[in-house]
Amino acid sequence: MAAPRARLARRALISLATALLAALWLGMLHSPEPNWDEGWTLTLARTWVERGVYGQLSLGQPRDPGLAASFPTVAPVALAFKLLGVGFWQGRTAIALICLASLGALAALARRLYGQVVGAAVVPVLLLTTIHATGNPLYVGRQAMGEPVLMLALCLAYLSLAPALAGSWPWALAAMLMGGLALMAKAQTMPFLIVSLLAPMPLLLWRRRWRMLATLAAVLAGSFVAARLIGYGWGVAMAGRTLPGESMVGLTRTVALVTAPSSRQLAIEFSVLIGVPALLGMAWAGWQVVRGLSREGWEDPNQVTRLVVLAFAGSWYGWFLLLAVGWARYLYPVVFLGAIFATAMLAEWTGGFRPRGVLARLRAGGAPGRAALVATALLVVSVPASLFHLAYTYPLTSDQPLLDTAAWLNGRTSPGAVIETNESELFVYLDRPYHSPPDQLHVVANQQMFLREAVPFDYNPLGADPDYLVVGRMGDLWRIYEPTLAADNFRQVQRYGVYTIYERVRP
Repeated sequence: MAAPRARLARRALISLATALLAALWLGMLHSPEPNWDEGWTLTLARTWVERGVYGQLSLGQPRDPGLAASFPTVAPVALAFKLLGVGFWQGRTAIALICLASLGALAALARRLYGQVVGAAVVPVLLLTTIHATGNPLYVGRQAMGEPVLMLALCLAYLSLAPALAGSWPWALAAMLMGGLALMAKAQTMPFLIVSLLAPMPLLLWRRRWRMLATLAAVLAGSFVAARLIGYGWGVAMAGRTLPGESMVGLTRTVALVTAPSSRQLAIEFSVLIGVPALLGMAWAGWQVVRGLSREGWEDPNQVTRLVVLAFAGSWYGWFLLLAVGWARYLYPVVFLGAIFATAMLAEWTGGFRPRGVLARLRAGGAPGRAALVATALLVVSVPASLFHLAYTYPLTSDQPLLDTAAWLNGRTSPGAVIETNESELFVYLDRPYHSPPDQLHVVANQQMFLREAVPFDYNPLGADPDYLVVGRMGDLWRIYEPTLAADNFRQVQRYGVYTIYERVRP
């Protein structure tokens, strides 16, 4: 009787500690500093909540949704604005809660695929071995980005896939629905979801497992049907509340099909800084698949689902390494899903994360001893480094300069003053008409920065007749306002952190 009580007390203590840590983390949403991508998403949510229009604003007039994330990310942010008010910490709260849910779904998926030990350890392994903070859910989850939404949808889709492969059609429908949501969450998901569900098919065909083969095909087709239905339903709901967007010419070749050496070097660097545990685990899992092909029972639903998840993470990493622009956030799905395999690998190499098991293997030597040594070295290096980098990056930046800049503009300028800026995060707080460069210039900036192409900006910052100009990180990075500043069209009047405020010099 004492043993069950002790287990119950231990679980209660762990649950309480987890809740307290989650609450502490949710109190850290003022860092990192708001970024450009977040700005478009939160501004769209603000316009939707305050004006009932699903779009951005330009000089106070509605326009298309622009560069914001897709609606599965915008909708929870808008709900948070409704409940908590408009602001960055409010919008980030919604995504942070989704990130916590995605970690729970990851743990459930890992438990389903590899058992209780891996399910319990996968989240700690993910959080404590991702050395560079930009790939860590504790960092990514504090930003209003689409990746946590995608990871939640994918984990739930693959969690539903395993019982679907065992013959449960309700779970198959759930897998289709979550697969459709994943397709809507991020545009680049489609090819990798296709690869993941196609990957086991040749093996199932070889083994003549027709029912599983049919289930995979049905889930694949059903995911696309679900995505179309979700998109159609959203279009009907937003009819008359949004404006059609203009396609951005050349965006794919500057973000998703980049062969420039600088981007390839960056991809390799982030792979080393962020992805080593996940990549090692994926390589280990791939070898396990190869070794198990000749064994009976390979067609177990969990085995097939392992291959599906591995194919998604592996194909995504191939794209990141060879073609993606090389941003750290594009490696996040690999690190997140790869943590399942990294944890399973470490569990096997350490005897279930038991110190006595590690010591026994080290003493025994041979292959088990070498594996235990590698696992120990990986944990000894990555855990302190991950904790250090998380602690180091947290106090570096915050949203205070943004709040100060918006407060100055709202309080020190006339109500009709026009603000020109490329810092979209300001729009979340501005109560003045504002104007920004057209979305197409994002492609031009990428051509200049990533492809090293000599393509000039065709933009006149004075076209909207602005009274003030604000230059922050994106303005400095694009250097789009340098000519007009050099021509003394503006004079500096204030500066808060990375934001410099200029007033128009009129004749």
